[in-house]
Amino acid sequence: MTVLNELTIILVIAAVMAVLADRLKQPPIMGYILAGLLLGPSFLGVLQDQQLIVILSEIGIAFLLFMVGLELDVRKLKEVGKISVLAGIAQVAFTFGAGYYFLRMLSYSAQTSLYLSLALTLSSTVLVIKLLSDKRELHSLHGRIALGILLVQDVIAVLALGVLGSTSTPMMAVLKGVLLLATGIIGGAYVIKPIFARAKSQETIFMLSIAWCFLLSAGAARLEFSIAIGGFLAGVSLASTAYAVEISSRVKALRDFFATLFFISVGSQVVLQSSAILSLLALAAFVLIGNPLIVFLFMVIAGFKSHTSFVTGLSIAQVGEFGLLLVALAYNNGLVGAETLSAIALLVGLTFMVSTYYISRSHDIYKRFERFLKPFEHLSLSKQTRFFRERNSKYDVIIFGANRIGRVVIDQLKKKHKNMLVVEYNPSTVKELQKDKISVILGDVSDAEVIDAVPLKHAKMVVSTVTDPKASLLLLSHGSKKTKIIVTAEQPRDALMLYKAGAEHVIIPHLMGALHLSKLIKKKNLPKDRYKKHLYTLYQ
Repeated sequence: MTVLNELTIILVIAAVMAVLADRLKQPPIMGYILAGLLLGPSFLGVLQDQQLIVILSEIGIAFLLFMVGLELDVRKLKEVGKISVLAGIAQVAFTFGAGYYFLRMLSYSAQTSLYLSLALTLSSTVLVIKLLSDKRELHSLHGRIALGILLVQDVIAVLALGVLGSTSTPMMAVLKGVLLLATGIIGGAYVIKPIFARAKSQETIFMLSIAWCFLLSAGAARLEFSIAIGGFLAGVSLASTAYAVEISSRVKALRDFFATLFFISVGSQVVLQSSAILSLLALAAFVLIGNPLIVFLFMVIAGFKSHTSFVTGLSIAQVGEFGLLLVALAYNNGLVGAETLSAIALLVGLTFMVSTYYISRSHDIYKRFERFLKPFEHLSLSKQTRFFRERNSKYDVIIFGANRIGRVVIDQLKKKHKNMLVVEYNPSTVKELQKDKISVILGDVSDAEVIDAVPLKHAKMVVSTVTDPKASLLLLSHGSKKTKIIVTAEQPRDALMLYKAGAEHVIIPHLMGALHLSKLIKKKNLPKDRYKKHLYTLYQ
């Protein structure tokens, strides 16, 4: 069979399996691994030229890390806050340590346990972003914390690739690593950026970035590192340029194509063994229960409510693409056997399926276990942000959620010296409001206990900036007819439902923005300086 015919069959089956995975609401990666399994020796045996697929898949790995480096921004770690960084480090440390001993108990060798336990610590950024985006929870508190944890995991994964991917002695590996890093930084700053500045077309910039990626990848291979490290450094060196977004948008298609071949290659090497089913299920249970538990405990101790802590933990309960990449690299270097690669590939598939259910039904799952999870809130070490009851107090306005909209409302009410109470579920935001001498309690609008404890019936007005319709309905059911309740929704159909439930007014942020923009256009007088001053006041 010719190479063209082989690639044609591979891509057609991969496309069919990707469509099937999409229909089953699973990520495309699942389809690609299954396509590789079908094409491999266990079933159709189509993949005859394995060497070609391995080479192409390695290029996919380089592009994958190139994109990670290109999109890596240290400022993002500051945006997600200390809790994400600390929770990420704690989760990786505990999962790695517990995972290593658990694997040794399952009779895995020390070296295999090392690689597998490290793979178990790494969740899937691709899956989590997709599912949280579908639920419109990417910018929620638990969504931001989960993304911060994933960012920490990505950084650790890249460092692990650099250390474990080298075949040199530790001292030589460090020296070669410094040389490669210096080449990337100096070359990017004093060679690539000036050339980019002289480039007159987007095609030229695209070709230059691809060439730079291949050059550093080849240099990494020459220095006995994984080519993925070279791709990552190439991306990092271009991340601060004005062309980063343009390069990223153009390279994505190449990355997706070659990364597809990588996942197919892994799937083709999967060997189904009935004897390994029990250990596979045990590892899946470890990831699906252990990872969420570690994050949950860490967050409730840090002062977060059980609901936020639980749904954050559920978000990272899977083995991701970086874990698969690490084990595949170890397999290519002869450090682990084919059965280990098969195990991690099957583990990725199994945890992806369960994790999809976890994330899509996270709030419902929490409700089922709420009575067991709530008592853990007493473990909180954050005494300043402990919830307290103010049932008999009186306030003019009660505000649920101190996000961007909530903060604007709070600032305006403060200027008018209104007596207000803020209910916020982010401990760090609660501390900021306390510093501003604003009455605030730690709580979640979706928590009936919090709603009962807040003096809703004594307030003249209640404002909720939380877009969850279920939480808004709960709030409306506890209010009095005398109290004006303003809630927030993302969809017009939710707004109509909330009006029927008794809301005085329903805010739809993007609709209000569009109406305001149309008024500004009609006036033909955009108050730019005033608007920019307002933005700086809010976000600096």
